[in-house]
Amino acid sequence: MLATLCLVAIPANLVLPALVWLFPQLSVALIDSLPPELPSDPAVLNAVPIAGKLGAYAAFALPAAILCFGFWRLAAMFQSFARGDVFSDTPISNLRVFALTLLLHSLLQPIAGAAASVFSTFHLGVGNRALTISVGSSDILALGLGALFLVLSWVLLEAVRIAQENQEFV
Repeated sequence: MLATLCLVAIPANLVLPALVWLFPQLSVALIDSLPPELPSDPAVLNAVPIAGKLGAYAAFALPAAILCFGFWRLAAMFQSFARGDVFSDTPISNLRVFALTLLLHSLLQPIAGAAASVFSTFHLGVGNRALTISVGSSDILALGLGALFLVLSWVLLEAVRIAQENQEFV
């Protein structure tokens, strides 16, 4: 079940932002989840030329792709758990990769938001363009969770190593 949720998160992470940019009038419910540096009024989003929309989406695409890779590895970890493979290198390395992708995503997200703010306001001309950088509580939480999962994967790998060492003595 958890692996399926992770696999569903992959296309959702790529498609939902595109829907906000391409069809802002249809995505009013998603507007509140936009980063604060982007316009939240559907009319303002509609006024952004297609090149600006594509540029803003592309700015968020790299962190989103990194997180999608992390979700794929997290799904693989849950699939290992479902097969009964809990304390081995495979699921633990999948957890480690997920942690690293979460850390990288949380570091790149504010940079992507800044680039998207430039793309979405570039058509306004000199003096009206904006470069805004925002770090929110969700970015800080993702950074903390990524660090926690990274340390947890390190501890689990050490526990597996110690268990294997103890088996060799018996």
